[in-house]
Amino acid sequence: MLCVAVLPMAFLVVGSSKLCPRQCFCYDASELVDCRSRGFVHIPHSIPHGTWLLELSGNKLSELRSTSFTGIWALRLDLTYNELRVLPPDFSQGLTALKDLKLSHNALERLESHSLEDLESLERLDLSHNHVQVIEVGAFRGLAILRHLNLAWNQLTVVQGGLLTMTHLQMSENPWTCDCELHRVFSKILHVRHLHVDDYVNITCHSPLLLAGASLGLMHSQLCIAETATVLVLTGTVMVTVVAALVMAERNQQLLAIESYFTQPVFIFARFSTHLQSNQTVIIQTADIIFDIFFY
Repeated sequence: MLCVAVLPMAFLVVGSSKLCPRQCFCYDASELVDCRSRGFVHIPHSIPHGTWLLELSGNKLSELRSTSFTGIWALRLDLTYNELRVLPPDFSQGLTALKDLKLSHNALERLESHSLEDLESLERLDLSHNHVQVIEVGAFRGLAILRHLNLAWNQLTVVQGGLLTMTHLQMSENPWTCDCELHRVFSKILHVRHLHVDDYVNITCHSPLLLAGASLGLMHSQLCIAETATVLVLTGTVMVTVVAALVMAERNQQLLAIESYFTQPVFIFARFSTHLQSNQTVIIQTADIIFDIFFY
């Protein structure tokens, strides 16, 4: 009976911090603020500045204001299972010390170029289970020590740049367009010694239809064969066509020259030694080429 009476008292003390948002639990000893599954539609106020771990998963957050995390020195931020559609350009301001950011299971459709640029201490970023279709150029600019990036279960069709500084990538369950460009990018990624695509064996093609469902890891080396053959055939066809055109042009030019020459009146000198007197020459005007006819 004593234990039953003590536990509720301890629970009330933990949840009664001076700077603790309503409906949240703040654990002073571990600098943990637990606001999970409280129905929040906005980031709650009065979050302690020294918070080490901020749990906001399982709420109804659909947008983040630019000042939502100002003054919070969180090292870990969990925003999973919300309704976020976009990260504002200045979302990362005030989160320069953040090391672990979880944004999985939201409704994000794109990563803009400046949304994450202030996360200079970030080491892990989980963007899985979103609807990300576009990653703007420079979206990972400033994330100099980012090592783990999870982009699985999104709507990506092509690989974006800026991934080679990381050590671990997860990119499966995206509708990849398996073409020669994808082959080149993944070949480059796989040849970076420090970089590992942890779920490479699970990456499958979505298009073209002929390759739908095929594992990129098992057949990526063959992706460029058909394209290369097509290019060679087209190149050969073009070369043959050009050569044929040049030959025809040259031939037509020669025919025109001959035709022009044939239309000029010329004189033919013929000596008929058998029908005419010896050494007698007859001059015949005609439109043929000049030649001598000798009859011996």
